Amino acid sequence: MLRSTFQLIDGIGPEREADLWRDGVITWEELAAASPQHTGALDRAAQQLADGHARYFQDALTTRERWRLYADFQRETAFLDIETTGLSPANAYVTMVGILDRDGFTAFIRGDNLDELPDALRRYSLFVSYNGAAFDMPFLDREFGRSGADAGDSLFAHAAHLDLRYPLRRLGFRGGLKKIEQATGMGRPSELSGLGGFDAVRLWEMANDGEPDALSTLVRYNAEDVASLPRLTGLLVNEMAHGTPLASTAPAGVSRVRHRCPAVRPRPGAVSETSVQIPPVSGPIRPSRCYTRRVSDQGRTGRSRSRVSRRSQDGCAQ
Repeated sequence: MLRSTFQLIDGIGPEREADLWRDGVITWEELAAASPQHTGALDRAAQQLADGHARYFQDALTTRERWRLYADFQRETAFLDIETTGLSPANAYVTMVGILDRDGFTAFIRGDNLDELPDALRRYSLFVSYNGAAFDMPFLDREFGRSGADAGDSLFAHAAHLDLRYPLRRLGFRGGLKKIEQATGMGRPSELSGLGGFDAVRLWEMANDGEPDALSTLVRYNAEDVASLPRLTGLLVNEMAHGTPLASTAPAGVSRVRHRCPAVRPRPGAVSETSVQIPPVSGPIRPSRCYTRRVSDQGRTGRSRSRVSRRSQDGCAQ
């Protein structure tokens, strides 16, 4: 897809790119032949692409066009989501990080293997998140003593980042991740579908209090969030590329992204909960009934919702 992208060249914007496409100039090679003055820039881009430097293309393209990176960097992409104890890194901390890549899902859990995360991040060229620019990345940089993107020492400075929140908004999808899943027909059927960020905090507290299965339920909840990201990315790429030459240059499989939520990869020395098997997103997930139940929500909406509840003395909340 990037080999049909011309906006990375100074002086070529969206309108000029569209004009070139209409004139039958579709690839970098064709552009170099039609406009030899761009040969140097195109040769540099080709070398950066061959070397797998996604960050080069992030810096060369506007934020609106970062979605174009995914098709060329799928194999080096990490889909990422975090859980925390609150909304601000100033007074909360990271409890776990879930990463889904071509090899499967890995959970990095505080007190277990979270300290391995910085090394693990270095092998990726592209990160995909939902609202990660405002939430996940700042939290993780603070967690590991980094000043952040502005200071140039971010954990993610070596790679490109596609935050799905903003390009999906251009397609008319707004709100949280679960709301967008429902709007796109990609909603999860699991019993955990009604849980939210507050419940993730409660599950962490319950795990620290020694509640059986609380940590594995938290990992399942995170894994379901992460498993939604590839599907939404596939939707985004196809919708944005529709009707342009970019659609025909997308590699096979982008239009048919069907990631399933795989098993949490066991890690040496990991606590047993991190090895829980997570069923496919398309099938039912049956966590302990002790951790989800329907309660009446008497808030402004008047709707009922799922909430995590503690076990009663007989083993489960009634």
